[in-house]
Order: sequence, then C-alpha cells, then structure tokens
Amino acid sequence: MKNINILFVQFHEKIGGGERYLINVIEALPAEYNVFLLTPNNSCELKNNIKRNFLSLSYRFKRTIGPFPRFSLGLNLFLRKVIKENNIDIVHVNEGYILPSFYC
Repeated sequence: MKNINILFVQFHEKIGGGERYLINVIEALPAEYNVFLLTPNNSCELKNNIKRNFLSLSYRFKRTIGPFPRFSLGLNLFLRKVIKENNIDIVHVNEGYILPSFYC
C-alpha cells in the first residue's frame, strides 16, 4: 500500500470540541499515513495532545481580501507550496479560511 500524505489545516490555538474530534481522527489513521499539521503558531495546544508522529508546520496569516473576509491569499499560496513540496494527497480543512476547490 502506498504511503498517503495528509495535511490537516487547523486555525484555533485552544482545544474545543472540534479540536478533540480532529485529535481522534489523526490518531485513528493507519500507520501508512504521513500526517502534516498546519497550525497558526508553534505553541498550539493541539500539537501537545496528539500522540502519534506528525510533521508540524506553522504559518501566521491575515484573513481578509475583498468581499471574502474568511479568505486568506497568503495562506492559499503557502498551502500550494506545502502541497507541492511534500506531495500531499489529501488536504483536510476544519474551517472556512481557504477555498479547498483551488486544490482539486
């Protein structure tokens, strides 16, 4: 079976219900999955609660452009770079800060 590279994009620094769900999803993935986690900073609580191995990425971004207040051009450009450099197969977005259709 081919190793699958999956990128999880998380925008909240504190842990709530959605973040607990995300932790369970990440830990339930098969060992063949290479997990990449993108968070807004290195001191994110989420990182400390994941028990499996993963590659941590951090990126600060501004999220307003034109009529789309939840859209971040800088984050989209950064994600494009990460996807190409790490051969990402799946992007899991837990929020609406990017438009995933760019990566289909």
